[in-house]
This record gives sequence, structure tokens and C-alpha cells, in this order.
Amino acid sequence: MKKYLSTENLLLIFILLVASVLRFYNYPNLFVHFDEFSAYFRTGFENFSDLIQKGVVEPDTHPAGVQVFLNYWVALAGPDMMLFKLPFVLMGIASIYLAFKIGKLWFNPTVGLITALFIGFTQYSLTYTLFARPYASGLFFSLMMVWFWSRAFIIIRGRFINNVIGFVIFGALCAYDHYFALFFLVLVWMSGLFVIKCDQLLKYVLAGLAIFILFTPHLNIFFIQLGKGGVESWLAKPTPVFFIDYLKYILHYSIWMYLFVAILFVLSFRGVRNNKIKFRKQFILIFWILTTYLVAYFYSVYRSAVLQYSVLFFTFPFLVMLAFSFYKSLKPWLNLLIVIIFLVVSFFSLKNDRHYFYLMYNSGYEKMLSESERIIQQYGEEHVTVLLNEPEKIQNFYLDKLKIPAEHFNNINEFETTRDFTYFLDTVNTDYLILGGVGFSHPEFIQMAENRFPCMISEKNWFLCDWFLFSKKIPSDFAGAADRLIYNFEKQYHQKQGLMKPVEKPAEYINLVEFGLDSLLSHKNNWFNLKLVIRSEVPVESALLISEIKEGQKNILWSATRFGDFQFTADSTQTMYQTFKLSDINFDPEDATFKVYIWNQEFESFYIKSFRFETRDGNPYLYGLFAQIPQ
Repeated sequence: MKKYLSTENLLLIFILLVASVLRFYNYPNLFVHFDEFSAYFRTGFENFSDLIQKGVVEPDTHPAGVQVFLNYWVALAGPDMMLFKLPFVLMGIASIYLAFKIGKLWFNPTVGLITALFIGFTQYSLTYTLFARPYASGLFFSLMMVWFWSRAFIIIRGRFINNVIGFVIFGALCAYDHYFALFFLVLVWMSGLFVIKCDQLLKYVLAGLAIFILFTPHLNIFFIQLGKGGVESWLAKPTPVFFIDYLKYILHYSIWMYLFVAILFVLSFRGVRNNKIKFRKQFILIFWILTTYLVAYFYSVYRSAVLQYSVLFFTFPFLVMLAFSFYKSLKPWLNLLIVIIFLVVSFFSLKNDRHYFYLMYNSGYEKMLSESERIIQQYGEEHVTVLLNEPEKIQNFYLDKLKIPAEHFNNINEFETTRDFTYFLDTVNTDYLILGGVGFSHPEFIQMAENRFPCMISEKNWFLCDWFLFSKKIPSDFAGAADRLIYNFEKQYHQKQGLMKPVEKPAEYINLVEFGLDSLLSHKNNWFNLKLVIRSEVPVESALLISEIKEGQKNILWSATRFGDFQFTADSTQTMYQTFKLSDINFDPEDATFKVYIWNQEFESFYIKSFRFETRDGNPYLYGLFAQIPQ
């Protein structure tokens, strides 16, 4: 009994309890990611062949294992989203225990406790183990696989046959879970060839062969999905900076986490010279980690982009073990001190640097609907027009959950062009207009709406989602514009100033403005808004409003807006809009310039009436689950 109540076990129990509370806190309101909804809506198949073809092969690039499990889990447990997530949350908690056990087995209890802390309390691990996707399960299977592999072939413990069976089963589960978990399995098996005893070689090869045989039913799906490539429609090719950002993300972009972990890392080398250390285990870890990183990076650069934080998740515990592997077993009070400080610093940075609790318990998909309904109830349905952009199935899911009538909401994507949206705005006779979206295919619609509804009463931001409330008139209780304007440049043009080209002598190029971007931005989530008003006798069709961002001579952005896409009004004017969400443009503000000009390629005649350029504060939480949040 005394053995099980050792200080290290009590600390582990404490870590597991706090980690469980952190994961089940406010559990019913936990954020549901788009990828989770995608998997959720691909359940309900009664025919296995349909499940594989329509649930895996056609829409997905992951192995079939998790989707097959989810299909039958929903059939068993029901469609409740919290039950849908539950197995992954539990596997995430179990992974903390396994990380400790492997760290202790390979090195000592101190290394095990530090590894458990990183798996238990960093946002990286918290986020990915709360998603019903193949990350929590892949981590759990990978750790179980390494546990049995270690006990069977590296650090001999327990019955050999039981450990080999465990290695084969969980190795196969890795292969069916995620292709990077499969790749990690291959690396583990390859590394074993260099360290096992000669008399175990045949058994070792047979164990690997058994895993391959178990995976053979999936080979056809594997080769079909391999031919699909990566996800470059939304994932950019990486640069070496990716790995620096990765480490910053693990440490919450927090100076306090940087400082504490740096001190913890440096102290691990105390006494290294005086201790006889065999580096075999460190070399194995380096092989696993570096090979995974390099293959993912160069595959993404030279073939198809796949490198993101999620694919490195399965090697994450071993990165932590490697970093702190030189610790000798510390005294209980020192282990307790490390645990307490880590918990305090990580919780503080989760709350203040990462805004974790706001992001994970306020789903923009849901909040856009509930906030819109609140405004409808406040001002009356006849006074509010709502335009939202969110996936139809996800919207219907939350409409059912919130018991809100669907007829209150219109889809902003019904308007394919700016002219369509202009005509719609002409017909709106309500006092209030709501725009909300998971991104906007036409971000200039926000400007166009504000032109007709000039008072922005409220703006709310969540992960991936923005929501705006506009009014035609200023309410009596109005406290101030919600539009967070950072910089505004506006110029009115008059013919007598000589700033407009005469109608009979139109110019081909007309420069409007040029700035260095470092002087305009508060952070990379800012928006640029452009508004150009011209006057002409007839509609101008082919002239282009051009915006470009350059780093030196390198074009980062070149965007052209055709005048003819905008309405020619009764007062002989045309108003053109451009809007840029800078978070989606990869550039260095310190070296970049922004230039706006008109390319009048057909030499059409018009006068410039006014031009406005503004920088407004964007959504700080837009990519906040994975990127740095402006403070």
C-alpha cells in the first residue's frame, strides 16, 4: 500500500485530477470544430460499404479507423455531441498517465512527471485532445504502442508474449487512426532494428509483419487517399519559421512559460558530467522526432502541404522527454515544486495570453445565431435583417439546439456579386442589419453595408467568426461606434484643383496612395478598407482599382476590382470597394509597402470624386486557437 501512495504517484493522481477538471469544466458548452462536425455528419450509415465509400474515401484523407468507430459509436450512444466527444477526451486523459509511465520507464519519475505536465496542461494538448478527431486517439495508441514496444524489446518488463501482442494491436490501431501515427509506428519499428538483441530479430520482424497483415485490408483506401495529396486549398507551404512558431505555440506565446521552461531545461544538465549517461535512448528519440519533422516539412515544401501542428502531435510527448531526459530523479519536494509552478504558470498563460476559456467555450457558429436572435427579440423581427455565412448543416444543428426559427436568418452567400448585394441593400427597409460569418467570400460587403447603415453598434469576435450589428440611426442608448478604426486617410477631389484628369484626356494610370505597412498595422489581423467614388457621364466598365503589397520587388498581393462590377447610380456616380483581411496574406510588415492605383486600360473618361483608405482593428481571435493573439 505504501508503494502506491508514494509521492510520485500522489503527484500523478493530482495531475490527472486537475487535468480532468480542466477538460470537463463547462463540458456541455465546449467548442465544436468544423472538422468534428464534418465527421459527425458522416455518421449514420447502416451499410458498411457506404460508410467506407461515402464516409471515408470520397470526402476524407484520413484512415478509416476513427470514422468507422464514430459511425457505430453514434449508433450506440446517440447523437449527443458531448457523448460524441467523450471517448477522445478520456483517451486524452489516459495519455497523461501513459506519458508519465513511459517517461519513468525510460528515464525516471521526474522526467515522467514533467512529460505528464506538458500533456496535461499546455493548450496544444488540451485543444487536440478535446476534438473528436484522430489526434487524442492517435496519441493514446502511439503511447500504448511505444509502451508495449519498450517492455518487449528495449527495457524488458513483464511477459514477453503479452507485450508483443500489445505492440501489434496498438501498432495496427496507429495505422488505422492517422497516417502520421502510422509513420511514427514505422519509425519506432525501424529504430528497434538497431537496438534489439540478435536472438530477438526474427520475433521482431514477425511482429512488424503481423501489423502489416492487419493493415492490408486498408491498403486500397491508403493508395486512393495518397493520390489526393494534401490540403493546399487552405494550408500554405511551410517555411523554417514554422518550427519556431511551433515551440512558441507549445509555450503559449508567454514570456512566463518561456522563462520557466528555459530554467527547467537548463537545470536538467546539472551534474551531467559527473553522471554516467548512456545516450542510446536520446538517440532513439532524436531519430523519431527529427525524421518526422524533416519528412513532414520537405514533403510539404516539394510535394503537397501537410505540415501543421496536428501531424506533430504524436511525437510531442517524446519531444518533451528528450528535452528533459538529463534530469536525474529529484527529491519529492522538488518534484512538487515543479508541478505547482508549472500549473500556476500554464493556467495563468492559458487564461491571459491564450484566452483559452473564452475561445473553447464560445462557439462562433452558435454565438452568431444566439446574438442575432437576441437583437431580433430586442428590436422586433420587423426591424432587423440578418445575413449570416456559416455552413448550412452546422447552422441547422445550432438552430435545433437553441430552438430558434430558421426563417429569421438569410444566407449572405446568396449574393454572388457586389451588384447583387447592392440591389439587395436597396430593398432593405429595416432599421438594423446584422452581418456575420465564418469568413466572407466578399469582405467588401461589410463596407457596403456600413455605407447604408452608417452606425456600427456592435462587433463581436470569436474563433473564425465575426459578427456586426449596423443601424441606420443612432440609438438613444448608443455608447460609441464599435468600428475600431486605427488609421483613416480620405481625400476629396475637385476639378479646379487639377487633381482629376479631364474627361477628354483620360490617363491610363492614376496613383492614389502608397504607404509602408509597418506604420499602419497594430497586428496582422487588421483589415484594409478602400472606397473610391467616381463621377462619369456613362458607366465605367473596364477600369480597374488595383491594390498591391510588395516586399522589395516581390509581389505578395495583387488584387484588381473591376469598376463595371459596381452600380452606376442616378447621380452619375460609381462607388468601388475593396477589403483585405491581412491575416490571410503572408508578408513582413517591416519590409512591405502597400500601393493603390487605377489602371484605366481602355482610357475611359471619368472624374475621381473621393478616395478613402482606412485600417480597422480586426478579429484578434480569428485564428487564436493556433496562432498568437494580439494583446
